[in-house]
Amino acid sequence: MRLRDLRKSVEQKKDYQENVVRIPLDRLRCSPFQPRKIFQTLSLNELSESIREFGVLQPILVRDMGDGYYEIISGERRYRASLIAGKTDIPAIVLSINDNEAAIHAIVENIQREDLDYMELAEAYNRLIVEHGMTQEEVARRVGKSQSAIANKIRLLRLSPNVVKVLSEHGLTERHARALLRLPNEQLQLKVLKIVTDRAFSVAETELLISKTLEAAKGDKKSDSYFSQGKGASKVQEKHPGVKDALNEIDSFISGIKKSVAVFKQLGINAKTAQFDRDTYFEIVVRLPKELNGYKYYGMASENEVKSAE
Repeated sequence: MRLRDLRKSVEQKKDYQENVVRIPLDRLRCSPFQPRKIFQTLSLNELSESIREFGVLQPILVRDMGDGYYEIISGERRYRASLIAGKTDIPAIVLSINDNEAAIHAIVENIQREDLDYMELAEAYNRLIVEHGMTQEEVARRVGKSQSAIANKIRLLRLSPNVVKVLSEHGLTERHARALLRLPNEQLQLKVLKIVTDRAFSVAETELLISKTLEAAKGDKKSDSYFSQGKGASKVQEKHPGVKDALNEIDSFISGIKKSVAVFKQLGINAKTAQFDRDTYFEIVVRLPKELNGYKYYGMASENEVKSAE
């Protein structure tokens, strides 16, 4: 059964209370798939006051781990607030789903609540792609966003942890963060951020500052880019004669991966690929199934090491 069908069946139960059990708080574990990194103390305290007075109105979703413990799929804030409120148990609905379904459910549930910050959202989208083999288009359909919105969020992961820390500490917006992507390195980004935070710049003021910074950097150093094909390209090739050949090899390599994946799909192999533009490098991820028609593939094994799964 698909995860959305499971969720729909839970939501459409006529006698909802019959599906609810009470689980001791000390029998619960937090999900490793939880995309939320920060739980605001003030918000948790407010929720705990409500729970102390009215109880938990919406049951959390959990799965039985088979060792006497339950893993939280959805509702970690309610669980944490219940602990603060001094409760000993919590209403819950137990679902029978595997690791992959639990992970997707936890991530999508938090995304749809729209209370994750933009960096948490970017990481959540990226996890669905890298860890669970979804494409940007599939993620977009699942969470009700456009593919371009998903791509723009994921681009934010090019920002370094130091830059993200400053953005978070000063409550700067996603538009501030996106503007920083125009700068070529962390050093310039942090330099601009220092001015932005000291002077409480708006997004428009930040974008203007970044434009001026880029102009100044261009004036200070007219660099010969390896990737330029403009006026100075011939000079670059004179200094670095192997560059053109190297770039052609990179293009051929990437094209070869895409062609191979297309062939795999034609052969009925569920192969997937994703490409990410990191700060100083490109990353390509290829996912191939370990099992096909009853046979298991053992990585870089020889032909003799491809064995029947039966």
